[in-house]
Amino acid sequence: MEIEKKQKDLTSQVEEGISKLHTTEDNLKTMTQDWEGRVKELNAKESQLRTATTAMNEYKTKMDKCEPQVDTLTKELAKVKDLVASHQKAVADLEEKKNSVVKGMQDEILALKEKCSKQDGENPQ
Repeated sequence: MEIEKKQKDLTSQVEEGISKLHTTEDNLKTMTQDWEGRVKELNAKESQLRTATTAMNEYKTKMDKCEPQVDTLTKELAKVKDLVASHQKAVADLEEKKNSVVKGMQDEILALKEKCSKQDGENPQ
């Protein structure tokens, strides 16, 4: 009887152990599926990052090729700005000279008018 009891206890313990093993196996399968899903997601993200990195490297290469042209254009723009400033100053100087000449002519015209008026007043006809 005692042997049967021990046998039942051992059988019960073995069955309980097997049940726990099945539960653990199910949990491991679920965890494996979760990890496989995560690995797929990470692989997809890695692929996206590689694509983005390639695009960025291509863009950087294009930018590196354009940099000397940008430098040249910047220097040319500075020259054009200097020329524009120079021409604006020349125009301002010419405007000032024109105004001075016009003022001088207006003064001469007034002086001639006064002279003519005085002569007309001295020589009435």
